[in-house]
Amino acid sequence: FLVTIKHSVRRLTQSVARRFINGKFNLGIVPLHRRSPMLNYRELYTEDMRLYCGHGHALFDTTDKKHDLNSLRKFSYAGLSFNSPNMAIHQSLKLRKSAFVQNEEALTLLILSGRYLGFLPTHTARPFLESNLMRELQNDSVTYTSTMSAIVRKSASTGRRLKTFLDCL
Repeated sequence: FLVTIKHSVRRLTQSVARRFINGKFNLGIVPLHRRSPMLNYRELYTEDMRLYCGHGHALFDTTDKKHDLNSLRKFSYAGLSFNSPNMAIHQSLKLRKSAFVQNEEALTLLILSGRYLGFLPTHTARPFLESNLMRELQNDSVTYTSTMSAIVRKSASTGRRLKTFLDCL
């Protein structure tokens, strides 16, 4: 089995999707966004996503309890470059996307640079919040939940090994 783990490959790009559907990958773990009729999905867990800025950003030392969405739109935003819940939220909020990255680790670094706002899972941001390197920007509109799902081709064999592995997830 080739398993696509969240921290090594967090995206299902068109290229990866083609390889998955063509049978090169047996199973993937991806953020649930748009369902394909060619795939079976098993929801695994959810991640609470919040908007953050890094130390040195103009909003880092603000004392506002809640940030006005119009003021947040004035700042550079970094997000994921592929079709995902992250891309959908930035588009619906009309944030000023200034940087595109392929993975969460690169996004974290851009936020930590103090030049960009960006969404991260709360568990990823926690150590940076505790180290005073990052701040959550609170606004009721700038939170969402991302559901991570295991995906398997509908045409794939549902053999004992695959079923057992999925049951372990």
